[in-house]
Amino acid sequence: VVDDLIDVLMLKKYADRQCGTYSGGNKRKLSTAMALIGDPPFILLDEPTSGMDPGARRQLWNVLSQVRASGRTLILTSHSMEECDALCTKIVIMVNGKFVCYGSPQHLKNKFGHGYTLICQMGLDQNGFHISTHPLKEFVKSTFPNSKIFDDHHGYCHFQIPDADIPLAAVFSAMEKAKRD
Repeated sequence: VVDDLIDVLMLKKYADRQCGTYSGGNKRKLSTAMALIGDPPFILLDEPTSGMDPGARRQLWNVLSQVRASGRTLILTSHSMEECDALCTKIVIMVNGKFVCYGSPQHLKNKFGHGYTLICQMGLDQNGFHISTHPLKEFVKSTFPNSKIFDDHHGYCHFQIPDADIPLAAVFSAMEKAKRD
């Protein structure tokens, strides 16, 4: 069971290391693996993919989707609507510790959603470090004045563009121009 979880959560090359030396993302994968030991019928996860790179995040989502499909109940906390959309059949939104919304992801999108989510990845410089996100943030703020930055780490920026009147083609066009420039 342990070997299978190590394989499926991509921890094989870290298996012989002390977990104190793991990155934050690998610690989260290890915590998830530990929670899955014994096939519990009910699993509670707190921000399971926080700080993970997109590939590791997608792999963990696949594992958790299989766990849910096997009939077990998952309850997770998350700030990522993308994560909730990928994993959840029902969502509760809390504000100041109180439940304010409950429903399926599609129901909540129809009722409260507007605009776009934009996730950008910066390239690497000649030393292998991510290029600064500052110019990207300035560009997005100037092109889409009402945009908000949700997340900015490890070369990734996550923006919310709340203006639903902007055609999606205009967003793609602007980002392609920024990519060229």
